[in-house]
Amino acid sequence: MFRLIDLIVSVVVVVALGIAALGLKRSAQDDSVIVGCAEKLGQISQSLVMYEGIYNGQFPRTRYDPAAPITAYTAPTAADPFAATGPQPNDVTAALFLLARTMDLPAEAFICPGAFRNGLAERDAFDRQSVKQRSNFHARVNDNYALANPYPDAAAVAAGYSLDHFRSRLPGNFVIAGDTSPGSADARSITTQMSRTQMRMANSPNHERDGQNVMFADGSVQFFNSPFVGANYDNVYTSDKAAGDQPGHSTDTVLLPAWTDGPQVTPVSIQARRWILVLSFVGVLGVMFWIVRHGMAKMPS
Repeated sequence: MFRLIDLIVSVVVVVALGIAALGLKRSAQDDSVIVGCAEKLGQISQSLVMYEGIYNGQFPRTRYDPAAPITAYTAPTAADPFAATGPQPNDVTAALFLLARTMDLPAEAFICPGAFRNGLAERDAFDRQSVKQRSNFHARVNDNYALANPYPDAAAVAAGYSLDHFRSRLPGNFVIAGDTSPGSADARSITTQMSRTQMRMANSPNHERDGQNVMFADGSVQFFNSPFVGANYDNVYTSDKAAGDQPGHSTDTVLLPAWTDGPQVTPVSIQARRWILVLSFVGVLGVMFWIVRHGMAKMPS
């Protein structure tokens, strides 16, 4: 006779097998999103090369004031990125958006597949026509990538820092762009001697802190599980200075913006997932209640 305990054991076995299968699937997905992310950075790399060629070696940036602080995500709907009514001086996301505006990069190019899977991304609304009337991304979920600081202060300039003509004047292992910065105190306090668990907190959130893709001045893109991947093992998410986001010397990469910068918007996909989880939980409770009640009804009195 089929007993209630047999049914419960069968359900547990099926769930365990399902979890194991999902683990294998997730591993394969991790590999595919890393490759997909690298392809996005490859698109950005090609656009930077084209921009450099068209604009006499200049690196993309909007209004620049060496004495002003770094900003991000300002004036997204401004029609002119260089006007006083446009993005504030030293806006790092406006510099990246300039590639979309001038090099016809689609909104999808700035979305990391890993960040999208993890609910940290949502495609911006611009297309090839409307991008000409925009100057910036609306929110952090619209841009999952970071550029080396294109707005050096006077001290960094005096130290020889410049991104102009980056292909010819910077070493090939200088990091130009990569997955968005974690933007946490852990990124600054981490050292190469710390444990893997500690190191994770200094990695980009795009890939669940497993690591990040970075793009080098020679155009190559690679995935690393540590942020110490710049020239001379530079931590590409922090300045070599004691504090701040300004480069300390000519080959000091500081990838900006940080994930904590900019307006926070909950992607529509995450809102939908939350409702699905709630409904699934209610459904599972209903099934379990039916199983228990049906099994008890069949038990001999």
